Amino acid sequence: MNLLEQSKIVVLHAGASKVRKLWSNQKWIKLIAYLQEKDFSPVLIGEGKMDLTTNGNINKALHTPIPNLTNQLDLIDLSRLLKKSSFYIGNDSGPMHLATALDVPAIAIFGPTNESIWGPLLNSTSVMRGYRCPSQCRNGHDCELEFRCLGDLSPERVIKEFMSRVQAPP
Repeated sequence: MNLLEQSKIVVLHAGASKVRKLWSNQKWIKLIAYLQEKDFSPVLIGEGKMDLTTNGNINKALHTPIPNLTNQLDLIDLSRLLKKSSFYIGNDSGPMHLATALDVPAIAIFGPTNESIWGPLLNSTSVMRGYRCPSQCRNGHDCELEFRCLGDLSPERVIKEFMSRVQAPP
């Protein structure tokens, strides 16, 4: 079956432009396992060597690997995939903004960046983070708290938000 013909596609972007903006692979693995258990069709996207490595490592750790479209989609193809998907979950990155612009229901995983400046512009996207850092720590550099703003966000919280926004399959 063609990927774009599948229902309940959840597009996942585990990559980001900076390492400090990455949610851990272990958390992505737990989220993906949950999505698979609930009969969703998760798909990894990304662009570049760092995303290819991240997505490859995630897929290697899964009991059942998922489609990995890293370095395979141009902007038009990514837009088509997002429009066919039921949901998007990703780190603070360009694909999150594209999903938001296309009004795809989404969760944006934020860490050390200020979502009031860099966050999604539409309400179709929920911004999630762990520990709320003090404002002076929100510049994203040399964090005294070891980026707890990102590290403390559990897969369970993301799953709970996801399930509150989609109809769970029977």
